[in-house]
Amino acid sequence: MANMWLCKPALTGVLLQLVVPALAAEFQGAWEFIYDEPPWVFVAMWAGSAVAAGSAVLISVYTLNKHAQAAERLGFTRGRLISLGIRADLVTFLLTMPLSYSVSAAIQVFNPSMGGVMGFIRILHFSASLFKCVSLINVLGGGSENLRATLPKEPIKVFNAPPLCCLFCWPCCKRRVSREDLRIMVFAIRQFAFLAPLLTLLDILNTERRRPEDDARSISVLVLILCTTMPAMWGFNALNGLLAPMVQELHNEHAAVGIGKFVNLHMVVGKILDIVLRLAVKENYDTRKWSLPQNEWATMISGLVLCVVELILALLGMRLFPWDERMYPTSCSKSGGEFPLDTLALLQLNGVRTEEWKVFENLKPGNTASSDGAQVQQVTVGKALTD
Repeated sequence: MANMWLCKPALTGVLLQLVVPALAAEFQGAWEFIYDEPPWVFVAMWAGSAVAAGSAVLISVYTLNKHAQAAERLGFTRGRLISLGIRADLVTFLLTMPLSYSVSAAIQVFNPSMGGVMGFIRILHFSASLFKCVSLINVLGGGSENLRATLPKEPIKVFNAPPLCCLFCWPCCKRRVSREDLRIMVFAIRQFAFLAPLLTLLDILNTERRRPEDDARSISVLVLILCTTMPAMWGFNALNGLLAPMVQELHNEHAAVGIGKFVNLHMVVGKILDIVLRLAVKENYDTRKWSLPQNEWATMISGLVLCVVELILALLGMRLFPWDERMYPTSCSKSGGEFPLDTLALLQLNGVRTEEWKVFENLKPGNTASSDGAQVQQVTVGKALTD
């Protein structure tokens, strides 16, 4: 699948070699003073974050287990640690976001000097989740070729999406959607998946060396992070805003629009909230024995807020990603005599132009009219592309 190249051993090894020293450095002496007669505010924050993170983990594990069971009922039984089928793999990947975000946030509440490394872990997960979400939208819509055939025929403001909507909101920006437009949006997302972890790592190393915020290197890293984040969020919002309403109109049992917002919220609470709190918290936290620096105090607050928000998102995930007939229709089981669920979508996501293969001429976008749990229009892939 797309973004599998991110898991190459060479790249993973380089990232680990750079992260581990920073991780070890941030552990040194991080808790030697904040646990010395801690104020009641800290005790309450530790307790609150532990309860919220623990609850989010339990809910996420429960939800993941339900999706695994549903996928196994359809015949995807190679093992939960290998694959549960394309649909369940994408769903479970997105559902682990509240789990990883809540655990990393709780760690930074208990050890605020770990804020940079925990943020790096979250950005790794988020950068991969953007394209996973787009892939899931394609799968729920019956495949990229089916969605492309139902794109608007009239001119629209294709690129009018936040945070770059001010650049593309003018009447002259209306145009008919083309394949090149979709490729531009996909490229904007993919560059983030590669560059964001590297730039975040540079930011961690820069902070570890105690460089001032107005240092030229610090400003350069911040500008580069902004330059890779803004296009990625624009590309994701534009692509999701184009495809998700189409999927939800064809398959009203899938909360496609809500799934996109679910992923977007993790960026808001995981990164933007952290930046806002760092700007809002101006003073150190002082006690009679020690003083906690302003940036680490802000890290503790953002970690607590993130734990609570992720608990809410874990509950929301149970509603957005149902594990019943709507998401895993039993008509596509091994005994149904049909192709496995999402066969066509999987091939298209991996670069196969199914409309060029004679064997797929009579295969409907969703395998059959009811194979995805919805009454969809009876259009074959080959015919739809010629209309």
